[in-house]
Amino acid sequence: MLSSGYGWTPQTYSMGKHVDMVYNVTTLLSFIVPRYAFFGLAFLMVAFALCDAFYCARLFKAGEIHQIGPIKALRFMVAVVVTTLFSSVMKWLLIPFDCLISGESNYSAFFHGEGAPCTPLAFPEILTTVPTIILVILYVLFALTVAFFSLGTNPLSCAPHVQFTGRVEALFILTKVCSTFLPFLSEFLTPVAISTILLALCGAVWYRHLCVMPFHSIATNMLRGGIYFSMLWLSLSSVLVSTLATLEVGSEHARQTMQWLLVGCTPVAFPVGIFMVWRRRNTLSFFIDRLRGEFETHSTTVAGAVERDAGKNSSNLATRARDMDENDGEKGTSTSHSEESNAAWRTVGTVGAVSKPRGALQHFFNPSWERKRAFASAQDALTTIRTLLMRRSVAELPFLRYMVSRAIDEHPDSLELQVLNVSLLRFVFTQTSESSQAEKKLRNSHATLAVDHEYVLYAVERKAAQDYAA
Repeated sequence: MLSSGYGWTPQTYSMGKHVDMVYNVTTLLSFIVPRYAFFGLAFLMVAFALCDAFYCARLFKAGEIHQIGPIKALRFMVAVVVTTLFSSVMKWLLIPFDCLISGESNYSAFFHGEGAPCTPLAFPEILTTVPTIILVILYVLFALTVAFFSLGTNPLSCAPHVQFTGRVEALFILTKVCSTFLPFLSEFLTPVAISTILLALCGAVWYRHLCVMPFHSIATNMLRGGIYFSMLWLSLSSVLVSTLATLEVGSEHARQTMQWLLVGCTPVAFPVGIFMVWRRRNTLSFFIDRLRGEFETHSTTVAGAVERDAGKNSSNLATRARDMDENDGEKGTSTSHSEESNAAWRTVGTVGAVSKPRGALQHFFNPSWERKRAFASAQDALTTIRTLLMRRSVAELPFLRYMVSRAIDEHPDSLELQVLNVSLLRFVFTQTSESSQAEKKLRNSHATLAVDHEYVLYAVERKAAQDYAA
């Protein structure tokens, strides 16, 4: 992100490289092994990960899931080449093209000797650069796919890396890919345009992370928040630096001093991002406590209505029992027990329920509806529900069910809410029949679903099949 393609000076770029620990390690190792050895290492690592992913896909398709070795190897390779070293591996793969944007190394000189021009697409360089381009494209698609499906289907998972959705992670991977390739467009676009594109991507990642809070662990959300806000600060600084350089505002010494100042503020941006995620979490907790008062009022009203209905049913049953006692005592006793059981089931079913979901027609003809809504958007409802669930309190389950019902009532067209409702009914509330009915209703109302939503429903079906087999 400190490349000269974004408007930074070579001095700033050189300083940024030496802050990168991976770059320092590879620089020291380059005194022992050639730098192109890292290109070969990255090529082999990515090729092995892609082949292993293809092999695991064939195993799953054939139903041979008992072979754990390839799956463990794939998990390890994903953790290395996608989660941890994605940017470094990508840079190693692009070593043959480094001479196009910097004078550090010339891949053509490896074949034609020192002083040769940078021609990575000439012969014989093309024999390695074309396969590298194909591998890079496959690597990017693989990383985006892995990130998109990095969500946890079980909302009760407590591992630090488990996510509610992989869409934010996929956007983060896409941002890292663009930050790597955008400097190659410096011959066609100005640094201001390139920096603006990067700023838009970093802003989108930060905004989505703050809205969704995708990780189940608040500590991981705060850590990622610090990283994303630091990226946003650097991209914003790139726009400022490139704009001032284009307009030639101030002297070179003044612009260089400003660059040192902007880069020096990056460590400050990290705790600021952490603080903003923490404040977002506190805001959600405050909203949950405020909504709890409405839930208690709702529960009291429902309990009173159930008691009145139970009283009426009891008097009716007593009268009916006396009438039937004269004819058949046993039949009256059986009927009384059945009615009391039904009344008890109705009481349990209404603990966390709200009114019947309303449609657009009812919302349109109710001018006060917007003021009565608890959740401004479906995304706010999703994040609030997950925040309450992560408190991990059994006593909160009735309140949690009330929030889910109210969210669906206020946003009945949200697919994310309906999918979350299906998974909560299956894994949290353990309501098998209600989960199956909600899933059928979801599939009947929508001809096609997003791939990640289909993935969650597939996991719910597999869980149901395992429970039935057990």
